[in-house]
Amino acid sequence: MLGDLIYEAEGKLMNMRVISVEEGRPKIEVTIYQNGLLRGLEVTSIVTYSSIPREKGGAIYAEGKGVFMTKEGNYCSN
Repeated sequence: MLGDLIYEAEGKLMNMRVISVEEGRPKIEVTIYQNGLLRGLEVTSIVTYSSIPREKGGAIYAEGKGVFMTKEGNYCSN
């Protein structure tokens, strides 16, 4: 292993929708909800991202936003 584990979680898919289909490539939006440990601290995270397959090579490009929340109500977003 290269280093210490930073984040481990279990969750579920909350929402999935097709935003567009251009040139036969679907842009899909996904929202996930997770409970886990962030460097030993219990957190809940909600993340929404969109992804679109690249034209060549099978890679997928994705970007999104998310937030980590502690039980005490503190949060960190990106």
